[in-house]
Amino acid sequence: MGKVTSPVALAACLKADLCQIFTDVDGVYDRDPRFYPDAVRFGRISYEKMLRLIENGAQVLHDRSVELAREHGIAVEVLSAFTGSPGTIVSG
Repeated sequence: MGKVTSPVALAACLKADLCQIFTDVDGVYDRDPRFYPDAVRFGRISYEKMLRLIENGAQVLHDRSVELAREHGIAVEVLSAFTGSPGTIVSG
């Protein structure tokens, strides 16, 4: 998945409470589910923990998008564009 920052920046300009990022994965996992079948999906994760995952190689969100969301108090939901299932909420 490509890293995105623009949707969170737009959400900040609009003073939104939530920014949904639709992608090919159904949320944020503790490790890459393509390589680890036992990977666990987070229902909710803090900005800080998400930033640590990014520092350790997670590519689901760009670090600047998480920082922007934290600065503006915006929750970010990472969810699948294909399943309609709830995703992972990244928030404070």
